[in-house]
Amino acid sequence: LAPPEDLKSFRTSRIGTKEVEILKFASEQLKIIPPYPDRLDGLVVNLHCALDPTKGNAHRTVALKVMHQLHGALEVKIALGPNEYLLAIDAHARGRTVSVMGQLQRKGNVWSLDSITAFEVL
Repeated sequence: LAPPEDLKSFRTSRIGTKEVEILKFASEQLKIIPPYPDRLDGLVVNLHCALDPTKGNAHRTVALKVMHQLHGALEVKIALGPNEYLLAIDAHARGRTVSVMGQLQRKGNVWSLDSITAFEVL
């Protein structure tokens, strides 16, 4: 089979390591969604805290599974304070939906909700 007319006009090119790195960088930049205020309702699907979650210096994160009206199905990482983390544990155990307000953003393939202003179990 002969190539289509629009492909015949292209000359042969080589893509090397430098070009691949540039394409990877461009791909990552195109995935970035700057932070914007949003409210998410979803289920807690993962909890992580290496220390006692009631201690002030512990790093407490949860993953929230949401169906976003613009971005579709997302898993969003959220850092919580001690009281909110305990509520998230209870919501996870009971299969209850939580509502969180903050700044939604995407870097690479990771979605996060930062600067949390509200957290409640529905």
